[in-house]
Amino acid sequence: MPDYYFDVETKGTPIDSELISIQWQATNSGSGLPKGDLVILKAWESSEKEIATKFHDIFQPESENPFIFVPIGENLTFDLMVMWNAWKRAGIEVSLEKLLYNRPKIDIKSDLVRMCEGNFKGASLTMLMGNHVEGGEIPKWYEAGNYQAIVDYVKTEAEEFMKYYRMSLPYFRNLRTLMARAK
Repeated sequence: MPDYYFDVETKGTPIDSELISIQWQATNSGSGLPKGDLVILKAWESSEKEIATKFHDIFQPESENPFIFVPIGENLTFDLMVMWNAWKRAGIEVSLEKLLYNRPKIDIKSDLVRMCEGNFKGASLTMLMGNHVEGGEIPKWYEAGNYQAIVDYVKTEAEEFMKYYRMSLPYFRNLRTLMARAK
């Protein structure tokens, strides 16, 4: 199963947002280690339509094989809705039902909420890994043409996500073992 760290950066909400970047990195399911480099498609180097179209060809949301690209990330419903709307603006029809319900995905958002004792407020990768820059700065950097700051943020966020993901795998393996013993 090809797992990929997946994230997008935007200006706005999933419905009316402008796609700034799409990033992904192949991962090893068992170890959580990256396989290959982080790929970043940047709207400022081409256009939203071009990066959305390129990612559509890689992700293949309408494929009969939903395991072609299994996204792993935080708050993936947001990211997938952004992509769905970007594809719509690019003239690419994608079934929202297939995208949200028929595709496997691994979302750590629930883990983060449990770490915050059931609170959604503050339940973010930023809180967990100590990233001192919030993603809310990205639209400002984009408007100012500070693209290197966006790239640096995206790289740091990917590294922090992969670190969390690797650290969480032994916990879930141990939990599975404990559950099996409790039967």
